[in-house]
Amino acid sequence: MTIRKCRSTAIDPTASRSIMSFPPANFEPLLTKIANHLTTSSQKISVAETAAGGLISASLLSVAGASAYFAGGATLYTLPSRKVYAGWTQEDIDRYK
Repeated sequence: MTIRKCRSTAIDPTASRSIMSFPPANFEPLLTKIANHLTTSSQKISVAETAAGGLISASLLSVAGASAYFAGGATLYTLPSRKVYAGWTQEDIDRYK
């Protein structure tokens, strides 16, 4: 499996442009291992993220052929969204604080 690189640009303090890659190169071996394991065992993964803000999903989707193992994901950043989409109760929120 190969990792698809997403390129984004950032402006540094001197106004020159640099290229950053996502996911970081040191993630690639683990992502490939996860992708291979899920694919060869015919398993799927779904992700519910909070503070990661979608980065876990994006990392998993960076591996070519992700549709074979990635079922979907949700970014539930706010407490109200966790109540609506993840079934959190007021008791869960009180314990979280």
